[in-house]
Amino acid sequence: MMRFSLALAALSALCRLSHRAAVHGFDLQEAQADATYASYAYCDWEQYEELAWGGKTEGFIVDKVMYEEAHELQGFVGVNPDQKSIIVAFQGTNHARNWITNLYYYKVDYPHCEGCQVHDGFYQGTQAVYDTVYSAVSELKQANPDFEIRVTGHSLGGALALLTSLELANDGFDVVHRSFGAPRTGNEEYAAYADGRLALSLRFTHLSDLVPHVPAVAMGFYHTAEEIWEAGDAYYECDGSGEDPKCSNSVSPFYSVSDHVSISPPPPSPDLKPTSPSHLPTFFLAPLVRLPRHGHHGAAMRDALWYLRSDA
Repeated sequence: MMRFSLALAALSALCRLSHRAAVHGFDLQEAQADATYASYAYCDWEQYEELAWGGKTEGFIVDKVMYEEAHELQGFVGVNPDQKSIIVAFQGTNHARNWITNLYYYKVDYPHCEGCQVHDGFYQGTQAVYDTVYSAVSELKQANPDFEIRVTGHSLGGALALLTSLELANDGFDVVHRSFGAPRTGNEEYAAYADGRLALSLRFTHLSDLVPHVPAVAMGFYHTAEEIWEAGDAYYECDGSGEDPKCSNSVSPFYSVSDHVSISPPPPSPDLKPTSPSHLPTFFLAPLVRLPRHGHHGAAMRDALWYLRSDA
């Protein structure tokens, strides 16, 4: 008989950690919460309002559901009074390998800054649902003026989260953005603009995950800062350039799709199952928390499924 130590046990252990990192806005507990919201975005969009929100999402109330069939986009906007936060979360792709294979590299001009260009598909997707997001966030912020606005997503959802964060910022809101395993979204001018526009923007990368390395720099795409690289044994705060050669870029060319979609989450409730068996951003299951600003980043990376060990 096999006994599995599943994700819930890892989460429980993390909740007992007393150390909380607070370097350049990195807060482990908030990162864990946003990763959880991003994972719940993969559930069937028709069931969002019925979910048993628990753990680090306990107390969350769905206000608006986003669904855009033409671009295969979904997510939710809601409020968590316990966290004093307004949450916007986007689903990533359910078919990571196919999505990566078919990813195209067309850029369009970004209207908010000179010389800025962004990925055409990501931008179109953002615009398709932005009216819904803006309306919901505006109403929730008016009702809760002291609440923080947090926008998050995993994979493709991370790209949508960044673009949506900037749209909200350009409409006068202070926004905290956290993405997990997100692809590059625009050119270097756009990345520099984004870095200076948001109240806080953190981009989490995991082990050898392939997705943060597409589209390629050679195609004129560039990452925003600040990257937090989860290397199996620790979180590393990167150099702030967006393309730190000592963080996730150090694994080149040995990228992995499995590090992007490596574990299934526990279902949000016994009766509701996610739409994909492989989607949970694994970042918030990392066992240690260290953020050395300088120094060697080459610690040996452990198997991404370490927390699914089985015992006979």
